[in-house]
Amino acid sequence: MVKNKKEPKNTNSFRPPIVAILGHVDHGKTTLLDVIRKSNLAAKEIGGITQNIGAYSVEVDTKDGKKNITFIDTPGHETFNKIRSRGATIADIAVLVVSAADNVQPQTIEAINIIKETKIPFLVAITKIDLERNLDSIKKRLAKEGVLVEGFGGDIVSIGVSAKTQEGIKELLEMIILLAQMQDLVSEKDANLEAVVIDSRIDKRRGVEASLIVKKGTLKVGETVFSKEQTAKIRAIINDNGQNVDTIGPSGGCIVLGFTKPLLVGEVIGSRKIDEEVVKVSERNIEESEEAKPETLLRLVLKADSYNSLEAITLSLPGDGLKIITQGYGDISESDVFLAKTTKAIIVGFKVKVSDKAQEVARFEKVKIKTYDVIYKLLEEITEVLKSLGKTDINEVFGRAKIIAEFPFDNKRIAGVKVIEGRIARGDSISLERDEEKIGTARIKTIKRLKEEVNKSEVGEESGILIDPNLDFKVGDMILSVQS
Repeated sequence: MVKNKKEPKNTNSFRPPIVAILGHVDHGKTTLLDVIRKSNLAAKEIGGITQNIGAYSVEVDTKDGKKNITFIDTPGHETFNKIRSRGATIADIAVLVVSAADNVQPQTIEAINIIKETKIPFLVAITKIDLERNLDSIKKRLAKEGVLVEGFGGDIVSIGVSAKTQEGIKELLEMIILLAQMQDLVSEKDANLEAVVIDSRIDKRRGVEASLIVKKGTLKVGETVFSKEQTAKIRAIINDNGQNVDTIGPSGGCIVLGFTKPLLVGEVIGSRKIDEEVVKVSERNIEESEEAKPETLLRLVLKADSYNSLEAITLSLPGDGLKIITQGYGDISESDVFLAKTTKAIIVGFKVKVSDKAQEVARFEKVKIKTYDVIYKLLEEITEVLKSLGKTDINEVFGRAKIIAEFPFDNKRIAGVKVIEGRIARGDSISLERDEEKIGTARIKTIKRLKEEVNKSEVGEESGILIDPNLDFKVGDMILSVQS
């Protein structure tokens, strides 16, 4: 979370900030970008080329003179996470877009989680204020998600904007510049080249086109550059106004020609030195950050059908060895898969669907997705996974039952039990205790109640259970349903 009230740092050699717009679908992200572009004199020559590049520059008048901002004009969370999943960084600042008419929605929460994970400085743009002027409810809802704006317990800047009337647009651009100055972004024109791929395609006439944003150094026509797997001599550079240029400096977006096959979104392009060192280091960034927390054995991207379900699951999950990367409600999306890929997590869903696109991407990116309709099954499997990863001290108690009777059946002993806490279920591991001492462990093979076989027995219910192996239990013993 950014501190917005401190004074900006030295603005000499200012590098234009690279800005990503994140938020829920239909909350006005694309319209906001279109208005900014069309209302800016520096971007008046828009047209198809801007969309092809995926980034464009606008000019802002400030007290320190004219400053530029580079906006990433991409499909949003998916592209942002693709870039992150390959170890690269791209944006300096994020703008969280929330509609005044619709308030916080599932993808808003998704965007907030992305911002928190990347720790990127950000501000909030509340759109559609021509439809709704009272913004307090949005700010209160954001506070529940940990986004504390000015006047509501924090210092994150929020600005009301309207694409229809252009109210607040100028203030939004000025605040982005201020945040950039506070970061002391320096234009390193003479550094070794480092550029990030934001799109790549094959043009029938021109061959492979790669859309890049330059982070450091200067990209030049005629120079040889390197990706992870390709070497290319730059034949042409086309800027965001569709002009052929000889060079592109820091924060510049462009299309380059010269590669022989399409590049992956998020790949880093640079000199040989950067190819051998910076790219490899960037690919290890996530691993190194996670190695700082060796106690974390399992990472989850958790999706559920409602907040009530989420709360029930998170309160019941084991506390050790587990980290929830993000949680939210709604179906599992392509963006969830890329976030899981980035953070080396598995995706767990409760009573939700997986989109066709998410399934396709998960297969390609080798991300595991598990969905459940029963909470206790979810909890059991998560605990089993933690156990298999070496967390041997996890002992989650799901229920306690007291043995109140014994019944012989087919040369076996059936324990008549009454559940006094939680629940017991078929398939559960159990610990048999007598006078608070552990006698042995087994598994519940069957549960019957009133001669009917059931899957589980809950508090207050009496049932007969068959355990395997058949331990030497006695009336008065306690059965603990556990994962041990």
